[in-house]
Amino acid sequence: MVSEEMNEKRIFSSKTFDNKDGTFKFQAHTGHIHYEDRGLKEIDTSLTLVNGNWEQAKASYHSKIPEFADGWIVFRDKYHSKDQTVSIKPVCSNVKGILQSDQRTVYYADAFGKDIDLKVGTGNNSLRKEIIIKTKPLVVQDLEFSFETDFPVMDYKLARTKQSINLDTEPEIFGDQLLIGNEQGDGKEWFTYFRTAKAWDSDGGVIDIRIKFFKQGGKLFFKKIIPASFLQTAVYPVFTDTVQSFFAGSGDGLVEGFLTSTTWDAVHDLTDGTGTNEGSTFMEATSFGNGSNQNRGIVRAFIPIDTSGIPDGSTISAATLNIYATAKGDDDNDAQSYISTVINTTQVSTSALEVADFDQCGDAVDDPTEGNDNGDRLDITSITTSAYNTIDLNATGIASISKTGITKIGLREGHDIEDDPHTLGGGFTLDGVTMSTSENTGTSQDPFLEVTFSTTVVVMQTNKYWGASLV
Repeated sequence: MVSEEMNEKRIFSSKTFDNKDGTFKFQAHTGHIHYEDRGLKEIDTSLTLVNGNWEQAKASYHSKIPEFADGWIVFRDKYHSKDQTVSIKPVCSNVKGILQSDQRTVYYADAFGKDIDLKVGTGNNSLRKEIIIKTKPLVVQDLEFSFETDFPVMDYKLARTKQSINLDTEPEIFGDQLLIGNEQGDGKEWFTYFRTAKAWDSDGGVIDIRIKFFKQGGKLFFKKIIPASFLQTAVYPVFTDTVQSFFAGSGDGLVEGFLTSTTWDAVHDLTDGTGTNEGSTFMEATSFGNGSNQNRGIVRAFIPIDTSGIPDGSTISAATLNIYATAKGDDDNDAQSYISTVINTTQVSTSALEVADFDQCGDAVDDPTEGNDNGDRLDITSITTSAYNTIDLNATGIASISKTGITKIGLREGHDIEDDPHTLGGGFTLDGVTMSTSENTGTSQDPFLEVTFSTTVVVMQTNKYWGASLV
């Protein structure tokens, strides 16, 4: 018999299904898949053209994306009890946008000049403005991209330090999120979030970049600054984003350790990494390097998932982690060329990643406890890109699933797990996988954990019974 969803048991990030055989299936995503509208409904951020704007209103935020690149991009935060609007307007050319085939992305070619495009997309958890620098500039210098702002009259503070800031004093923000909102002290989410500004290249290099606020003609602007030092050595295209969200974050993403002219051990045993990509659409579990210059890097993925919707008295019989692979590398193609789960990661926060989390991906740096049997590791050769790949959790992995909070899973590449140096060739080589995160547009690519459970006690949630037998 086909499973039937139990709509009354939805939470923002999960669904529960009755398998009609005495068991239930719990499907928990890293980010939100539902929004509140007289009950929890499925998110659909597909865009519709209305009076010159591409609009959507079926998420915890409403958005308007202009038909032309130099118009206002509007983000209306409707999560929980909020109703606050934050708008920005790119200082760029009057380029007409083209709605992409996913129905959630508008693309403006050459918006910031030749070969510098703008892309605006609606994800389940955030509105993303991404600048794509397609080719290396003829003259490499700091690149600046400016936006006019229309912010509400509210408090402004930094996420990590909780320090209040006055935007009229033209502050500079680096390595932190900007929070906009008036906290009520009632435990609810009252802030709108501007994610930490990042730039990254097509070779996996990721850096934090500066945001500088400034006044001009009585108006408030900010500019993003990509340093020439990054642009000089980057592999193009290069990307930078401006991301607005209605909550602190899902916490899935990567922490990278990368050193130049170094040894395997120097990178593998780093305490702090060299970069993160919190709020990005992709994450990686990789080992890579370049034999011509002895540069080496290791990237570790973190996937915290809210599993509190599983009844506390239930018995879990099976669980699978599902990841959507977008790219892979298999240059070594040896016994260590695999991807495996590690359990009980100990990152500082489950909503945002820090470089200090690099050595917290698992219960040990060397040979961490895996959440799956050796035979269920993902051999990189067998990984299918542009598709979901599944890892079955074993008894140890199942035991790590929390029924009251966040389950903390990590992914690492086999050379990293076993502390066995990735072989360097004459040029760049890589073993590992690139995966989608919860920040991707739609719900067709985000990571999720699927859990099968049964319960032998009656558990009530939102006035509904599980239908289990009394003992």
